[in-house]
Order: sequence, then structure tokens, then C-alpha cells
Amino acid sequence: MMGNFWLLNRRRRWAAVCISKCGCSTLKYHALADDAGLDPATLSHNELHDRVGYAANHFLAPITADPPDGYVRFAVWRDPVDRFLSVMRNFGAGGHARRNFAGLADLDTAAWIDFTLAELRKPTLRQDEHLRRQADYFDAGQLDALVELSSLTRWLGARFGHAPIVRNRSATRTIALSESQRRALRELYAKDEALPARARDLGVPFVETASVIEPG
Repeated sequence: MMGNFWLLNRRRRWAAVCISKCGCSTLKYHALADDAGLDPATLSHNELHDRVGYAANHFLAPITADPPDGYVRFAVWRDPVDRFLSVMRNFGAGGHARRNFAGLADLDTAAWIDFTLAELRKPTLRQDEHLRRQADYFDAGQLDALVELSSLTRWLGARFGHAPIVRNRSATRTIALSESQRRALRELYAKDEALPARARDLGVPFVETASVIEPG
């Protein structure tokens, strides 16, 4: 299982919490492209993640340590139900093969929710990082901004002048949720639901689409 890390972009001096299924691939592409002029389009999805790595290194710093001085610290927030469905699309039917999700491809949504509940009962860093609560990756007080996923590329452009590199390999399979299943997921991920309000309470801006200022 992967730990909790800052993803460092040393050229543009930002530190993003590396949260699975929250724009992490897009951020890794930006970090690699800026680090050595690498064209990220030449890398496959797996090569991207292998190049960045899975333990503390040039790109990844433990979340318990402060990023270097002068870095903008942010995390990307995604609606937790949408994030869960993205995991199902990726690792369920028609998605990527992964050891922890072996045998789940043909399970229905209720079985996936049961599996997730069992996963979230484990100690935090032993949970699969795709199902780990966003709120368990970091403390909101560590941030300079919390950015809604749908605002990420525009915010990167406005704040750091990034080119709009977007990597989203989510399958397009439609997954239906009953109201009771949706409620169950929102209960499981209540801490994630509360993150925007928690950030605001601490004086950390929550960047939504309407609040992104385009570069002049």
C-alpha cells in the first residue's frame, strides 16, 4: 500500500497531496514534464506511476514533513461518490488489473460497497489508496488551497501557467446506484464530504470552478 506523500513540482514550486483518483495522474505528468523537459505523452499510465515512484524520493516527500520553503501546498478534492464510482469503473468490469481488486470485476455494487467497508476498517496506511478517505491523506491545516477536481486544470493554468495536460483513463461504463447505496457511501466518506467546510473553517480557500480566475 502506498503511504501519504506530497508530490513536488520543483520548477513551479508547488506541493500537491498525492491522492489516488483525485487528479493524481495529471499532477504527476506535470511534475515529470517540468522536472527535465520530459514529454509525458511518451509514457504509458504504468510508466508514469513507476517513474514518479511509490516511496519517498525526488518527487515524493512524506506528508508529515513540510515541503520546501516557498512552495504552494494544495490538495485536490473530489466528490466521494464520484471517486468511488471511478474506482469501480477502473478496477471493476473492463478496468485495470490490480492485485487488491482481483475477483471483483464481476461483483455488483453492493458487493463493492461491502468490500470498501472492510477496507476502511483496516489501519489507514494498510488500506488500498484508491479507497482510502481523502481526509486521511492529510490535515486541512497543512494546505494553502483545496481545489475541486473540476477546477484543477484551469487553476493550474491561472496560478502556475501550466499547459493543460489531462490524463483521465476512467472507463465510461455507467454504474447505477440506489438511493440507499448512495447514502451508505456518503456515510462511509462523511469526512471527505466535510473537507471543503473544514478547509474554509481553517481559512484555507476552497477553489471551485466559479472562483477560478483566468490568466489576464
